[in-house]
Formats: sequence, C-alpha cells, structure tokens
Amino acid sequence: MHKFSWIVVGLILMPMTSSAIWQVADPLHGTKSYLNASQLKCVDHPCKYANGSKFLFKLRKGSLQDNVYRLANKYNWRVTWRAPNNYHVMLNTKIVGVTFPVAMNRLLSHYPLRATYNVKHKSMVVRRAAH
Repeated sequence: MHKFSWIVVGLILMPMTSSAIWQVADPLHGTKSYLNASQLKCVDHPCKYANGSKFLFKLRKGSLQDNVYRLANKYNWRVTWRAPNNYHVMLNTKIVGVTFPVAMNRLLSHYPLRATYNVKHKSMVVRRAAH
C-alpha cells in the first residue's frame, strides 16, 4: 500500500513540475527546434497571432500557387515555385504574421510544402516538404 501511495502522489505532482514545450518553426531556415515556454516571447507564441501583425494574407478560393504569387507580389517578394503539385485553397480566409516568412509559413503549414527565404533579396523558394 505504501508503494501505491507514492505512485499516486507522484502522478498528482508530475503535471505541476513539468514545463510546457512548443514546437516552433524557424521561418528563415525551415528547421524545427524545441523551446521551453520561458524562452518564448509573445511574438513566438499564439498570444500575438493577430495583435501587432504587419502582414495580412487574404486567401481566395482557388489555386494555392496563384495565392502565393499574388501575396508575394503584394509585399514585393519574388517566388520560385519548385513544388511538383499545385494545391487548392478551399475557402476565403485570413492569415497574419509579424514578418512575411512567419505569415507564409503559417499558410504553407497546411500543405505538404515548405519555403526557404532570402530576406536580404526578398525572395523565396517553395518546395515539397521532406517526409
């Protein structure tokens, strides 16, 4: 019984001692890293998805490729589409981000695609995501 009591106490206290971890995509390099909540700033966390965002993407039904080219053109970015497929945007919606790569990564995260960015030249390359 004594061993059982310690297991119950351990299961009750475990959630109180653990830290939350988010998977955060690096918008400039397309890599993923794991950060503790204490390392995140508000711009990295969903608390600020809409507040203070400078980039508003208004998606239209139709071709994803057409939407990406249109949005990139609006913000003076150049796109090279190297993905083998085009995908369909099923509804009109909005996506926001504090930078162009952040907003674009939020858009592309819904498809098996990834983008790499050259911020200095304001260019991006869209490719199929590695499995």
